[in-house]
Amino acid sequence: MKKLVLESYETKIFVRVFLGFLTLFILIIASVLFSLIRGGTLKKSFFGMIAYLLFALILISLLVFSLKKLKEEAKKASLLAANSVFEKNRIVFPHELEFEYGRIEFSTYLNREHPRKRFKVLERRKSSVFEFPDEEFKLVGDYDRGFASFPAIKILTKPYERAVILFMTNKGVIAGKSILTPKILEETLNVEVEARGKEIVGRFYNPTGKRRVDVVISVPESPEIAVKIADSSVQEFRYSLLPEERIVIFSTYESLSIANLLKCLNLSRIALGHGEFLLTFKLLKPKARELLTYKLKVELKEKGWGV
Repeated sequence: MKKLVLESYETKIFVRVFLGFLTLFILIIASVLFSLIRGGTLKKSFFGMIAYLLFALILISLLVFSLKKLKEEAKKASLLAANSVFEKNRIVFPHELEFEYGRIEFSTYLNREHPRKRFKVLERRKSSVFEFPDEEFKLVGDYDRGFASFPAIKILTKPYERAVILFMTNKGVIAGKSILTPKILEETLNVEVEARGKEIVGRFYNPTGKRRVDVVISVPESPEIAVKIADSSVQEFRYSLLPEERIVIFSTYESLSIANLLKCLNLSRIALGHGEFLLTFKLLKPKARELLTYKLKVELKEKGWGV
């Protein structure tokens, strides 16, 4: 199993903004004091300066307090990950923890102002050991847009409360026919698609070289996100719809987002998981259009969880 920790990138940005604000504040105060001293009006402006400094100190104190809270929340996931170990197919926690098991879904779309996030609780328990759940998951994303659904647990015990653990299994197979009939895409350009277990293998025949055809994957839950996996500039392409190994992601609930998840996986786009996928061949501009779409379904075949 592979262990990953999802960082709170928003906290890092907030820290940088705060440090920039503090630096600017110190420069302004120093500049004002220097001007007052040179003009000989320091005593006359004393009370005004005191009031200004008090307001600024209150504001800085509130920012420091908020920053401290954010950093404490962000550390919960990394602390739990550091103190947990893998034993074969199990996660062993540092001590007995109370947690909720269920499914977490979150998504970000261009036509929505705020990302949607929901955790559905299926069971609540207390244990120091948790067996990896080989359950269905789905993740499709392109930069900060996309859809994600994972089996997950949410920790309720301090000091790790609100830390969550996501699970991505490598089990599964593409269902249906193993070989799909070759199709004519554009002029003399033919394509053949083959499903080999977890992989999609495609071959282009007789490419004209005149116009490029992109190969993209999308899902019904997020149809506007089309993740490019290849194009007709290569004769053969391969793409796996499941990871090579099981992946465990430690995060805090507040930090979960498509953008942060892609950064955690060190990718700019991704399409993985179980369920229905659409493999589409698209002609680029000018006269952009869809040429052919294959429906694919990835089945898990093995389900169950618990120790």
